[in-house]
Amino acid sequence: MRDCDTFPDGIHCTIQENVLPDSLTEKYDHILKVRETKHPPTTILELTGQFDHHSTAGVEALILGAQEVRCKHVVLDFSGVTGIDSIVLGSLFLWYHKMQPHQVEINIVNPQPRIRAVLEQSHITELIPISSSDLEAV
Repeated sequence: MRDCDTFPDGIHCTIQENVLPDSLTEKYDHILKVRETKHPPTTILELTGQFDHHSTAGVEALILGAQEVRCKHVVLDFSGVTGIDSIVLGSLFLWYHKMQPHQVEINIVNPQPRIRAVLEQSHITELIPISSSDLEAV
């Protein structure tokens, strides 16, 4: 499900692949929530929850779709990411290489220290820079 609204500061879209009743939300709190905000030529994806192999397809569609609307910069806000797996690390590598021919830059901002350490140990930071704020990334 994708719900979009236009505001003076950009277009805000909320993507929820799995909509659960409130009674089940706690049981499935590992589901990644994504909020997409467009500030042409930049797209910001705010990620909240467990970023794992279950959620890569939805995020990939947003990243790869960004170049179709002439986006030149995708910012992945990891401030709400509680965990990542090896599939995500591999996906980040692939997304970087898929976006290079279109001259679309990818940045990661605000990862929690534990997530940042995983990104650095995997050397993904040699391809995709990590910033401490959205402004720094743009």
